[in-house]
Amino acid sequence: MENLLDHWRSQGIYLQNGNESSSVDEVERRLGIHVPDDFRTYFSAVNGMGDLYPNWVDDKGYLFYPLEFLISAGDLFPEGHHEALDQCFIFADFLQECWYYGCIVDPIDKGYSIILISHKFSFSVISNSLENFIELYIANAEILYTFET
Repeated sequence: MENLLDHWRSQGIYLQNGNESSSVDEVERRLGIHVPDDFRTYFSAVNGMGDLYPNWVDDKGYLFYPLEFLISAGDLFPEGHHEALDQCFIFADFLQECWYYGCIVDPIDKGYSIILISHKFSFSVISNSLENFIELYIANAEILYTFET
C-alpha cells in the first residue's frame, strides 16, 4: 500500500485520511455488495484520491474513487448490463469515465476479480488481488488498457 501512496504523493495528489470499518459496512449495505478485506485495508489507509473531477486524477488520467463515491455497476448502467456485473462495484476510472475498473465479487465464497469495464456488456479480468492491481497500475502495465470488445 505504501508504494501506491508514494506514487500518488510524488505527483502531488491530495490524499484524505482513511475510513473506519463502519463506513465500509455502510457502503456494503448501500450497494448490496461485499467489499473484500484488502479493499477494506486500502480504504482504512486512504480514501482514494481525495476528490472527484477534475482535480485529483494522476498523470495518466486515473481516478481512484473515495469510499463515499463507490458505485455499483448496476447503478452505473441502469438500463441493462452484463449479469456478472450485478456483484460489482466501481472503484476507479480512466480518462474521466472512458472506462472503469471494478471489483466483481462472488456472492458465495466472497472471492473476487478486478476487471476493466469498457462497456456495460464487455469486461476483462485484470487481476485477482488489489495488491497485484496496484503493482500493474504503478508499472503502467499494458493489461490496464486491454479489453475485450
